[in-house]
Amino acid sequence: MKRLLFFIATVVCIFTVSAQSKRQMLKKMGTTFYQEDFKEVLDMCVQFEKDHPKETDHLYYKYIAEMLTIDRGGDLNNLLDFEASKGKTDKFYNYWLGRIHLSRYEFDDAKEHLDAFMKLDVYKSNIILKETRTMLRTIDKARPFYDNPDDYEVERLPEGINTIYSEISPAFFNGHEELVFASNKNPKDSYHEAPVYSIFHSVKTGEKWSDPSPISVLGTFDYENAKIEIINEHNRLYMYSPQNGGDLIYSEFRNNNWTEPKEFDQSLRDRYIENHFFINDAEDLILFVKDYNIWETRLQNGAWSVPKPIKGKVNTSYYEESPFLSHSGTTLYFSSNRPESMGGYDIFKSEFDEATQSWGEPENMGFPINTIDHDINFEVTPNDLNGYFSSDRLHSVGGYDIYYFHKEDKITVKGVVTDLNTGQPAKDVDVRFMPVVYEDEVFHHKTNSKGEYSIQIFNGENFDTEVSIQGESLFKGTFKSDISLEQPYLTQNFEVRVPSQLKAKTDYTKLYEGTKEDSSVDIEMLGNKFRGGRKAVVNNIYFDFQSYHITSESYPVLQQIYDALQNSPDLAVEIGGHTDNVGTHEYNMELSQKRAEAVRDWILNKGIDSSRVKAVGYGETLPLASNDDEENGRELNRRIEIRVLE
Repeated sequence: MKRLLFFIATVVCIFTVSAQSKRQMLKKMGTTFYQEDFKEVLDMCVQFEKDHPKETDHLYYKYIAEMLTIDRGGDLNNLLDFEASKGKTDKFYNYWLGRIHLSRYEFDDAKEHLDAFMKLDVYKSNIILKETRTMLRTIDKARPFYDNPDDYEVERLPEGINTIYSEISPAFFNGHEELVFASNKNPKDSYHEAPVYSIFHSVKTGEKWSDPSPISVLGTFDYENAKIEIINEHNRLYMYSPQNGGDLIYSEFRNNNWTEPKEFDQSLRDRYIENHFFINDAEDLILFVKDYNIWETRLQNGAWSVPKPIKGKVNTSYYEESPFLSHSGTTLYFSSNRPESMGGYDIFKSEFDEATQSWGEPENMGFPINTIDHDINFEVTPNDLNGYFSSDRLHSVGGYDIYYFHKEDKITVKGVVTDLNTGQPAKDVDVRFMPVVYEDEVFHHKTNSKGEYSIQIFNGENFDTEVSIQGESLFKGTFKSDISLEQPYLTQNFEVRVPSQLKAKTDYTKLYEGTKEDSSVDIEMLGNKFRGGRKAVVNNIYFDFQSYHITSESYPVLQQIYDALQNSPDLAVEIGGHTDNVGTHEYNMELSQKRAEAVRDWILNKGIDSSRVKAVGYGETLPLASNDDEENGRELNRRIEIRVLE
C-alpha cells in the first residue's frame, strides 16, 4: 500500500511539475510574442513541442509568428481555425489578421479586419492605434500601384541563393551570369540570423545557380557595412571599411580566386566616405549616404573633391539609401522612405538635367519593383532592362531575398464573362490574370454591365486565371499569352455560374466577447502596445510602518518598473499611492503622496528622466476592495499603481 501511495504521489508530483513547466514556457512565449520577437517564438515552439508533443496551446502564437516571418504566403486555414475561439477572447485577433493580410497584399481583407479592430469598444494603447492607422493609410497609398503594375516582371532567385536569413547587396560579376552578394546565414540550427554578414559567390549555368560559396578572404561585415560593388572591367570587388574614418577597399579576381582586400586610394582617407556607397565604372565618382542623404566626391586632376550633397531634388528630410548610377551616368536609382513610397523603402529613379547640372524630380518605379515592404540595393545592367535588387517582400523565404527583374512587352486581352445560370452577361465580377513566375503580380479588371473586361498583360507568359465575385471564386484555370505585337489584342471569354445569393460576410466587430474594461497588466507589459490596460497594480512594494521609507524587499519590483521604462523610451507613467481607510483623510492623502514620491525618487535615481514619471497620492479614495476586512480588503487597498500616461 505504501508503495502504491508513493507511486501515486510521484506521478502527481511529476504531473504538477510538468504542468508548471508548460505554463511557464507558455507565459514566457507569450511575453516574447508580444515583444514581437517572432523568430525567438518559433525557436521556443520547437523546444515546447519536444517537451510537450501533444499540446496545442502554443499554436496560435506559432501560426501568427510563421505568417509574419517565414511563411507569409502560406496557408491561412490553420490560423483561421482559431476564429471561433481566439476571435472571442483575444481583442487583438482582428489586428493580427489585418496585419497578416496586409503583409500578403490582400488589401480588402486587411482593411476589413483593421477597420473592425478600430471599431471594437475596448481599450487600445495610443501606440497600436497609431500603427493601425498607418497600416490603413498604407493600403490607400499602395492600392493604385498594385492595381496598375508596370512593365517589369520580378522573379525571386531560387532557394540556395536565398535562405531563411537575409541576402542583400547583389552585384553582377562576369555579366549577369554570376552573382556576388552578402548574407547573414547562421550555421547553427536557429531561426535567428548570424550576427555578421559574409560575402558569397554563385554561378549560373543554363537556368541553374550553383550553391553559393563564401569568399572567406573578404572577412565579415555588420549590416550597415555589408555593401559591395563590382567593376567588371577590372574584376574588382569594392567594399566599405569603417577604418580611417571611412574608406573603400577592394579585392581582385585573379586565377579563380579573390585576393586579400587592400585600400583603394589612400587619398580618400580624409574624405570620410560612409557606408552604402557606389563607385562608377570609370572609378572617378563615389556616391555615398551621409546623414541619410546622398553625397558625392569626384576624382579631379588626381585629387578627390571635398564631399558634398548631390544637387537637385533627390535629397529630402526623409531617408535616402542605396544609390546606384546607370552605366550611362544619366539615371540615378536609390531607395527612400519619403511620402511617395508605398510603405517602407521604395526604389526611385531620377534623371540628370544637363541644363541645370542637377538631378530631377524622382519617380517611384511602381509595382512590382516596389512593394509595401522594403526594396533596396537596386542594380541594373548596361542595357537598363534587367538587373537585381533585395527585398523583404511577400514570398521572401527569409528576411531580405535577392530578386531578378526584367522589362517585358505587354498586350491587351479582352473578353466577355457570361453567367450560365441566366445566359446573361455577368457584371461586376473580377477577372484576374496572375503570372505563374511571380505570384504577387496580378492583372485584373471588373466587368461592366455588358460583362466585358479589358486588361493589359505580359506577352509570352503562362498565367493562372480566376473569375470571382466578392471574394467568392467562380472559375480557376490557366492561360498562355502568345501573339505577335502587331496583333491588336487576344480574346479570352469565360462562362461561370454566379450564385443567386452570395455568402453572408462575417461581422468581425462582433467576434470579440471579452471585457471592455481598462484592466491591470503585468509590469513588463506596461510599455508594450499590446497591453490589456493602462495600469499595473503593485502590491509588494513595502514601506516601514506608518512611513514612506521603502524596505529592501521592494527592490526587485522597483527594478521591474525601471526595466519597463528603460526598455520603452517613449513610455511615461504615473506612480499612484493608495491606502486603506484607517486614519484621517488628510493623513492618508499625505502618506500616499509621500510613498508615491519615494517610488518615483528611486526610479529617477536610476537614471530615468523626471519628465517621464509623475507621483500622485490618492489616499483611500480609490479602493479595490471593501475596507471591512484586513485580508482581501484593506490589504489589497494598500498598494502602488503604475499608470501609463497617454
